[in-house]
Amino acid sequence: MFKRLGIYVAVASFALLLMIQLAPYGRSHANPPVRVEPSWQGAHTRELAVRACFGCHSNQVRWPWYSNVAPVSWMIQNHVDEARDELNYSEWDRV
Repeated sequence: MFKRLGIYVAVASFALLLMIQLAPYGRSHANPPVRVEPSWQGAHTRELAVRACFGCHSNQVRWPWYSNVAPVSWMIQNHVDEARDELNYSEWDRV
């Protein structure tokens, strides 16, 4: 009885995971062109910002492979969208 129920739950969960892959949100991975960056004090300062912040706060995001798999793709896309709204080093003229 419980074994059969466990199998049904596993199959239903797998089917749901496959179906949510059809949702279009979280896969566009748009990296608009860089407009204006801040005037950095030096190359080291920019390098530090690239390593620490550009992953979410720029238009130069490197999207990892798992950013194409829902529901993780939804969370990552939402995080990058919010980060770019708060501070975007690639659109410094809009600050």
